[in-house]
Amino acid sequence: MSQEPSDGLAERVADALVVRRSLHEPYPPEAQIEQGRYCLSRFSAGEAVGKIARDAGLAERTVKKRIAQAADPDWQPSLDQPSWRYSTEQRKEQADKCLALRRDGMTIASIAKDVGIDRTTVWKRINQALRDER
Repeated sequence: MSQEPSDGLAERVADALVVRRSLHEPYPPEAQIEQGRYCLSRFSAGEAVGKIARDAGLAERTVKKRIAQAADPDWQPSLDQPSWRYSTEQRKEQADKCLALRRDGMTIASIAKDVGIDRTTVWKRINQALRDER
């Protein structure tokens, strides 16, 4: 089993985790970068995602996301507004657009890129639009 990095990275990640004020608030850019470095270094050393997640206090999907982000040299932290902060009108517009694009045969991933939201939110918007039609 590998040793944790000894350059204080674990401590900086722990500090970065404390910075987030609530579960509904995105991690600050510095925290995302530190988490990515930490997760990638441990993953590269052969550790399992689940163990990294437990040790870092992150969800496994967040660890996977941070590893992918840290491995991409062009990645920059997102300062975009999280989807839960969209207004009702914005969600309605997104729902209508997602449903229309899906009916035109676009894939969920393509719709997500086009609309600027994640794939899970695309499905939520499509389902909402279908409920609104009834």
